This record gives sequence, structure tokens and C-alpha cells, in this order.
Amino acid sequence: MSQVQIQLDANDLGQVIDGLEVLASQWEATARYHSSGYVELDEYVHDASDSTEAEYMASTYSRLIESLRTQLVSSRMC
Repeated sequence: MSQVQIQLDANDLGQVIDGLEVLASQWEATARYHSSGYVELDEYVHDASDSTEAEYMASTYSRLIESLRTQLVSSRMC
């Protein structure tokens, strides 16, 4: 897998992480909806074929968030 380096101000990266957290939460709600048929009134549900797809998307966003947080912490240690 090829890697891409993007340089952002630490505060801007924090904003990107915040946005990704919203998406991860929405995909988790989508997975719950497909599993149980239930969703909270304030939760957004994405269009997904089933809970497996929604869980995959939620885990993808969670992985991205973790990677970005790790990089942010590392950059502050320098």
C-alpha cells in the first residue's frame, strides 16, 4: 500500500479528526440499525446494504482516526 504525506496545522488536524469521529459514529448507528431495526431519533443513518458493510465503514473510520491521533501525538513530542 502506498503512503501519502499531508502536512496540516495541529489544530486543523484536530478538526479533521472531529469530522471523522462524526462519520464513524454515524456508521456505527447504521450498523445498529441494520442489526436491530432501531436507531435513536438524533442519529444519522447512511445508505448501506447491510450491517456488515456499515461495520466495515465504521471500523475503517476508526482506524483512520487512530492513525491520525497517533501521528498528532508524535508530532507534539518533537
